[in-house]
Amino acid sequence: MAISEYVNKVLDNNYLLAISVSIICTIIFYLENRRVQHKYENVSYLKLIVINALAIIGVLFLKNKKLPVKAPDANVKLEIGEPNF
Repeated sequence: MAISEYVNKVLDNNYLLAISVSIICTIIFYLENRRVQHKYENVSYLKLIVINALAIIGVLFLKNKKLPVKAPDANVKLEIGEPNF
């Protein structure tokens, strides 16, 4: 299999995409902290992966979900013209 086939499988699966992006973001965060010499526990990085993955899955869910648009009620009658007091 070529690399492009693996990439297409990851892009088609929302869960694999979310996990991949969250791992990449966590690696970037780790490298930045290492550069400025901040120390975090490994559990913090695992928590960051989970939080990023859940946020990305939520965004992809909302992007793919069709929200129902509520049409105005057809039984409501609007009278336009002179007021009838």
